[in-house]
Amino acid sequence: MKQVVAVLLDSAEAVVEGGAGQWMIRPKFTIDGIAAFNRIAEQCYARQPSCATGQIAVVVDGRIISAPMVQAPQFSADSTSISIPGDFSEQSARDLAEAINRSLPVVLKVKGA
Repeated sequence: MKQVVAVLLDSAEAVVEGGAGQWMIRPKFTIDGIAAFNRIAEQCYARQPSCATGQIAVVVDGRIISAPMVQAPQFSADSTSISIPGDFSEQSARDLAEAINRSLPVVLKVKGA
């Protein structure tokens, strides 16, 4: 992991993706938080040397819980533009959203090559 940014979140919630039925986490960023996140997202989307894998690891309580690929260079602060996928059951998604809300701020790390 090459870069660490403390991201400012308002909250996180567990949601189920429409037709796929996949549980995921949707974070809601503050204005400062989305600006910091977008600086990393731009690097990862472009697969710059600082984020050659194109992934951002989400770490809660010192444990990587997901490392999704960045799908766009910019995101908005609303809770529908960013999702944290994983192999979550309904209960594990709800537990994780609760853990994120208890652990604010969340730390994101860019995975190095």
